[in-house]
Amino acid sequence: DDSWWTNLREDLPALDARTPVIVALDAATSNDSFGMAVVSRHPARRADVAIRYAREWKPPKGGLIRFGTKAEPETPRGFLEYLINTHNVVQVVADPYQLHAMLTELRDDGRVYAKSFDQGRDRLEADAQFRQLVINRRVAHDGNAALAEHVKNANIAVDAQSRKLRIVKRESSLKIDLAVCASMACYAALGIDM
Repeated sequence: DDSWWTNLREDLPALDARTPVIVALDAATSNDSFGMAVVSRHPARRADVAIRYAREWKPPKGGLIRFGTKAEPETPRGFLEYLINTHNVVQVVADPYQLHAMLTELRDDGRVYAKSFDQGRDRLEADAQFRQLVINRRVAHDGNAALAEHVKNANIAVDAQSRKLRIVKRESSLKIDLAVCASMACYAALGIDM
């Protein structure tokens, strides 16, 4: 039901350079999109979270998504560098499968804490928590159209014992990368003192 997500839209204040944020990345190269979500604690309700920014990179027709370099602001790596330089990025979390090199580079650089986000147990916990945040109206967003589309494309898969759930695609052709990023970033933001 789209209304669950739509009703969480708020007019959030502009993100300033001091507010601590978590950046979550979900990489892809060809048949999916590369997603990024930026999450802070909610500006008025500190126990809640706010998705401050979401961005999607799609592969060019017949080509691959370039992760890029620090000096290329239109690429995922370059835009992440921009965020690190202009905002208070306290942590970057990512699925290490395709982002091991980028996470290693960030760790070696030392300006921001970079953490591999386990796609097993941690992801199951994050996705279950994200669902509860939505149901309990503890997450806000600014109405980002791409994020809304990815949330709309998402479904949940529940295990046989109904104890664990995972965000999955409603149909194989749909994109959910930004929903996955939002889930990981919200989980990280609520897991540390910001």
